[in-house]
Amino acid sequence: MRVVGENVFPTHGENGLKECINSFLENYEGKGAIIVQANVEDQKLGVPEMAIAHGAHAIELKFGQGSKAGLGGEIEICCKEDAERYKKLGYTIIERPDGTFERHSSPVSVVKDKIKEDLVRYSSLKVPLWLTHLLQFNSRNSYKSIIFTCQN
Repeated sequence: MRVVGENVFPTHGENGLKECINSFLENYEGKGAIIVQANVEDQKLGVPEMAIAHGAHAIELKFGQGSKAGLGGEIEICCKEDAERYKKLGYTIIERPDGTFERHSSPVSVVKDKIKEDLVRYSSLKVPLWLTHLLQFNSRNSYKSIIFTCQN
């Protein structure tokens, strides 16, 4: 099994996503699967549909900054061109006084109607689908996620 993490498309483009999928499929013998994770930005950019078109077997939809509030999509960017590219893709970019940049994923509120809308949209892809969302923050400073699985 291979999991292609979120942010592959924004970071490496469609060719990078395709390369991640194809490197698995070249040796695929009918066992295992390739699963592509998609955060909020990936979903807005059509990554789940793109991944299935390139041969992925399943999709994991992640809600709430990589399902780890304040973590998942927080990175430092040193190059202004990269910061501008991420901004065009919908990320929040903050320039620091030292000339570097912060890239932040979109915070998300999971709403019942939105989940229903997403399930209808992604069920049309006819592949297994996982939804991962932050459920609670516990006293050990770790996160628990709830995972919904939909098999078509």
